Amino acid sequence: MIKDLTLHNRDQQVIQAIAEHNADLNAAARKKKFAAMSESAYRFFRGTSHLFWQDMYNDWRFALFGGVSGTQTWIQGDAHVYNFGAFANHDGNVIYGLDDFDDAVVSDYQYDLWRLAVSLVLDTRANGVFDDSAGTKALEALVEGYLETATRYHKDDLGQEVHFTADTAGKPLKKFLEKVGKKKGRKRMLDKWTRLQKNGKRVFDATNPKLKRLSPAMRPPSGPWRNTRTATLAGWNLMEQCSR
Repeated sequence: MIKDLTLHNRDQQVIQAIAEHNADLNAAARKKKFAAMSESAYRFFRGTSHLFWQDMYNDWRFALFGGVSGTQTWIQGDAHVYNFGAFANHDGNVIYGLDDFDDAVVSDYQYDLWRLAVSLVLDTRANGVFDDSAGTKALEALVEGYLETATRYHKDDLGQEVHFTADTAGKPLKKFLEKVGKKKGRKRMLDKWTRLQKNGKRVFDATNPKLKRLSPAMRPPSGPWRNTRTATLAGWNLMEQCSR
């Protein structure tokens, strides 16, 4: 069990926390992850969200700007600048926004804002292009934009969806979304990862080097999934229902 972090044992406690958090990874995956984390402070930050929560969960400063039931909402849970991207919404339009919700949870809004702000600082430093003044301006823009948007909403707006598309976004986001829209699409995505059989059914393309069938030991147990084939796509397990 990890004891409370203190200044005199911080190094060892951080090492222990990281080791325990990644204990379920095999040796090769763990080595690859740790190598990526060692490349920069920002990559380390991205790979240790558990440390952020451990450090900040009971931070007394949350009471200054929230820490009450009224400031609880759905948050992303692992907010950082690389968890934003372009993707298609339910209408098929390319939009820009948060794209990773594995750690989503109902909690105080400040956890997202603080983690996003820290990632912005670390990323501008790692980028090598921006100086400290540019990082400060970026932080100010982030906080001002967050505050303006959060205070603009009312109860009647809960069902309102706000999508940043090439038609609604300003520069340079507009240009980026237009570029993505030309390259991406559901048909292009399907053509990239799947192929059509002679009977007209679409299946994963086994010749794609980024697709790999799981070994029998890693496949789901028999039962509800007995008519399911499993493939790995860019590190994720995908279940392909088969008609048999």
